[in-house]
Amino acid sequence: MSDQLSVHAPALGQKRRAPKIPSETLSDAASRIALGTAYALKPGRIGQLPHLWGRIAAHALGPGGFDELPEPHWANDRADGFCGLLGTPSAERLIECYRRGLFPYSHVGPQKLWCPPQ
Repeated sequence: MSDQLSVHAPALGQKRRAPKIPSETLSDAASRIALGTAYALKPGRIGQLPHLWGRIAAHALGPGGFDELPEPHWANDRADGFCGLLGTPSAERLIECYRRGLFPYSHVGPQKLWCPPQ
């Protein structure tokens, strides 16, 4: 047995195939949305929805809109550390989020940023 790894490269003149990106079926999307909605409507969480929607509106209408990352001190205990929305995701934005202590997480809708108290 050899200790070297073999790498298979395409032969000259052959095009490299792009990896297939899995797509979500309509059934999977409906299931995800239903489960995400049910989770948000649990008795312990339903009272947080007005605050969550208010924070989303405030973030959207703020000076930078969704292009500006929210600040961790915007987190509120009433919404389990919700800060705002991510906006357009990119590797650089995610790295900046992690530097600030913001963590993306979402079941349904736009990617939400959280700064948990712990």
